[in-house]
Amino acid sequence: MFLINLYRQLFGFVILKIYGEFPQRLLNLCAKNHITTWNLHKRQNYIELCVMIRDFKRLRKVRAESGVKIKILKKCGLPFVLTKYKLRIGVVLGLAVFFVTLKLLSCFVWEIDVVGAKNISKDEILGICKKHGIYVGQYIKNIDTVISKDEILLDSDKLAWGAVNIEGSKITINLTEVKSETPEFSPSNIIATDDAVIKKVKVLSGNPQITIGDAVQKGDLLISGTVDIGDKVNFIKSSGEILGEIETKIAITKTYIQQRKRYTGLVKQKYVVEFFGLKLPLFLGEIKGEFTETYSKNQIKFLNHNIPITVYKKKYDFYEVYDAKFTKSELIEQIESEFEKKIKEENLQEIMVMSREIYTFDDSVTVEYVIKHIKNICREENLIITTLN
Repeated sequence: MFLINLYRQLFGFVILKIYGEFPQRLLNLCAKNHITTWNLHKRQNYIELCVMIRDFKRLRKVRAESGVKIKILKKCGLPFVLTKYKLRIGVVLGLAVFFVTLKLLSCFVWEIDVVGAKNISKDEILGICKKHGIYVGQYIKNIDTVISKDEILLDSDKLAWGAVNIEGSKITINLTEVKSETPEFSPSNIIATDDAVIKKVKVLSGNPQITIGDAVQKGDLLISGTVDIGDKVNFIKSSGEILGEIETKIAITKTYIQQRKRYTGLVKQKYVVEFFGLKLPLFLGEIKGEFTETYSKNQIKFLNHNIPITVYKKKYDFYEVYDAKFTKSELIEQIESEFEKKIKEENLQEIMVMSREIYTFDDSVTVEYVIKHIKNICREENLIITTLN
């Protein structure tokens, strides 16, 4: 598609408006006379389409047979640009050099796309491809798609099928991953993750060993994978949900003097241009001082297609560090905020604060909380079955 778009831009085309009675007649005549059209759009009272310059001259003759009218909406492509700038020799020569260079560069790989890899990262696939001679900047004729496909599959036991397709300067790696095998059945128990008082018991499979109101310790058996059926003992995989009330102690300390950042407003940027895999830094020296760093990557496009030029930008926001002093009440507010944030992050349910003690020291304040909350205390543990001869 890239080469087709490039061909149309080189030789020029026009966007036309076809209107009048039954503009579809003209489309039929175009097909009959082998006049290529594309990007057809039916508007309210007319049809919009594109046609090459050489076909437009023939189209004007065909129009007489259809009885419709034609209006040029836009002229596109190199011939119209050259006509506009025909007196500017430098522009013409520059364009000529550009397209000759573009033709030469089209003999190399510009872009590699990976399709079908969900559990394997694109970087890992590209690393395997590079090892076997497929990378941005490689001469396309040096790539044997059949051999490369086999080498990629042999290099990774995660891949079941693959194909390497060359489309102009773009290579598409189509892959199918190995389906993960269903894990073998393994009998198991459910044990407690914490000391708790049981509040809810929901057993999906297995033999429950506790009831609501029981107190358990960490590691106690909650659901057994051993089930007696008649005279036989069966071993099964236990599952379920056991909710327990847990008592937890949380202590948070804040100091009266804390280091803070103050941004100075000074911002610096550095650029690196990557061309066919070669990275060219557009800066000298190193960045010194205290700063936060952000990174961005911009893939250059031409006619909506990636070309092998990538611009990397690093932005440095400078700051200074200073000592901020706080009062006891301000520290307690910070601690309360951090406590609430911790509760949300750990997703604790049905929380009750049993006690809250404040301890004041020369350089800091500590708040100690004792809370009770509800938690699923199940942890699966595989059963070890020993057969006695």
